[in-house]
Amino acid sequence: MKSRIAEIIFVLFMPSCACCLELPDKIDGWQCVNEYVVPLVADANSADMGTITYRDYERDNRTLNVILTQGKGTGSLYVPEHVNDAKGVMPSGSGYEVLEVAGFKAVLERHEYLPLALSVNVSKDTVLTIESSPLNDEEEITHLAGSILSRTR
Repeated sequence: MKSRIAEIIFVLFMPSCACCLELPDKIDGWQCVNEYVVPLVADANSADMGTITYRDYERDNRTLNVILTQGKGTGSLYVPEHVNDAKGVMPSGSGYEVLEVAGFKAVLERHEYLPLALSVNVSKDTVLTIESSPLNDEEEITHLAGSILSRTR
């Protein structure tokens, strides 16, 4: 009975985001070396609309960027339902692919002059994005995202 009461209290006082994801300090050998959190404020009443967290992770003198947007002011990631062969073509030989990472819809973008980017729609108000030059293949970047997302369950 005591644990049921604690469970009810937790649900009643849960933070406003549907899926509160915390970025780890270390993940798969990558160490967080820098963090910058931007609170989103909608009006003069200082209504909490969420946050954007930017983190830089390093391993073997390589850096990757992780961006986590959370809260009702951030919105969700648009993931197209229908893309020919799950691939979309953009200008300059760039393209994107719709896929699933740890059970969540995601978009993997490849640009000619920019790092590989993976954005995962974790919930209606939570998006995880990983941008990385060192992780240049789909398997590496989706594995890292999956490792981060496994902490939400």
